Amino acid sequence: MGTKISDIWKVGTIAPLPEDLDEVGSMAVDVTGKKLYFLDNLGALFAIGGDGSGTVKSVNSVDPDVNGNVHIDAQTVGAAWETHGHTISSTAGLQAALDGKFDESDHISISVGSADAGKPIILSNSGQVDPSMIDTNAFSPVAPWTPVAGNEYPDTTTSSFGDFWWIEGVTEDPDADSYTFVDVGGDLEGRTITNGDFMVWGTEGWGIMIGEMNPLLYYKLDGTSALTADFEAGGFKLSNLTAGALTSDAATKGQMDAALLLNLDLAGTRVMVGDLKVGTLTEALPEGSSNKIVGVRAATEVSEASTYGQLISSFVLGTY
Repeated sequence: MGTKISDIWKVGTIAPLPEDLDEVGSMAVDVTGKKLYFLDNLGALFAIGGDGSGTVKSVNSVDPDVNGNVHIDAQTVGAAWETHGHTISSTAGLQAALDGKFDESDHISISVGSADAGKPIILSNSGQVDPSMIDTNAFSPVAPWTPVAGNEYPDTTTSSFGDFWWIEGVTEDPDADSYTFVDVGGDLEGRTITNGDFMVWGTEGWGIMIGEMNPLLYYKLDGTSALTADFEAGGFKLSNLTAGALTSDAATKGQMDAALLLNLDLAGTRVMVGDLKVGTLTEALPEGSSNKIVGVRAATEVSEASTYGQLISSFVLGTY
């Protein structure tokens, strides 16, 4: 049986039923279940007690869903329906906006060239722009760069948009290959860059271009990294060389040509420009060495060197 809380106080142990509550503001107590029921002014029946939680039993005879939520509308709470009408004087602006929008099918993730000019871009699965959309001729390498706090950005006084610096030497993170920008107000504040990435100077300031270049695998223009294997020129010339100075330096063709002019050629096309010395034996150095000139053809002209055979045959044996 159900009853009001005022009656409970009078009778003490009566166990009321919640469905017996039919007046706004009335309460009932289930003594056995140790619960308190209350009917509010919207007709919502609340139960408090038992396991210590409060639940809504119903609102205007609408029961909760499986998640304990009660869904009501204007009709459920007795509100009157209203109809609102609005007049649209012109749809010209709306139509223009609709005509100017891109459909999903208009977006591209890979470019095939000028035919895709003006189309919107969809990033790849890795969140990057496909290389087919980048004109690499617009970028110009400048120099290596190592950002540090207080000096994170290269000087761009004489730079052009598209100039980029490749990152090397950063050792901030545990893997010793990345750096997070900290200078307040900088274009890249809070962003992280890794060795091999690029800092690009553009119309909107600084940007980061993710790279896969390992600087240790490339010969540096300043000569600070040595080759680790033979240099393969692929059949092409090495031009604009400076003349070698050390014995281990590469020699230019000009140096080789000049050196050859200092030697007699086998065809005899070069003329001696000094005395031919075949040793160090002189009057001043009697202990010096000397060498023969062998294989000499017999002289036929008075200016030619005679052979030893010609010399001894020219003498008549006898006493002089």
